[in-house]
Amino acid sequence: MGNVSELDLRTVVHQQLPHEAESKIVDEFVIGEAGRIDVAVISDILEGYELKSDLDSLYRLPRQMDVFGAVFDFCTLVVTPKHLSSARKALKRGWGLAVVEKDERGNLEYKQVRRAYQRSARDNTLLASLLWRDELLSALDSLELSKGRSRATRDDLARFLAKSTTRVELRNIVTESLMARQAWRVDPELHESDDSSQSRRVSSRFLARRMMTQ
Repeated sequence: MGNVSELDLRTVVHQQLPHEAESKIVDEFVIGEAGRIDVAVISDILEGYELKSDLDSLYRLPRQMDVFGAVFDFCTLVVTPKHLSSARKALKRGWGLAVVEKDERGNLEYKQVRRAYQRSARDNTLLASLLWRDELLSALDSLELSKGRSRATRDDLARFLAKSTTRVELRNIVTESLMARQAWRVDPELHESDDSSQSRRVSSRFLARRMMTQ
């Protein structure tokens, strides 16, 4: 019946996601320089879906689980039958698991194997780094903490915001900023300082090539 491709997986995952006006679905969502997750759902929480097609391997999965699990409230790995057995063994606590396979007619079928549950993510600085520099300054300004930081680097602003808020407060700031974001291509002059941790090359290549507002 042929391989199940990443596009197949992405299409089926999008079909499973709720169609709500107060959420955004972003493909190829960049997490600073740490990586990018295949599908992110932004609402009052952050959900992530990592896809492994027949043409992929699970080689990078352990590191991806560490990075994505430190940022997203819920994480789900979506695999083909080829990877299902190995994924069951490798998957970390709290992660959900789904499999996409073709039926006898070649139609794709999504099956939930294990539901994700909310994890206590650990890296607030990585969460804050989802924001662009101008978004970080705006967030600090709303907290009356921006004074004297107009020349601070994006990294420094992210660290300071992470240190100055609780996890819940920070998640609310991040999700509200991402929901309000109008453009998903980085303008270096507006969003980045010269020594920003997210390079222009990474931003222009990977950042949210496709976005659907649901």
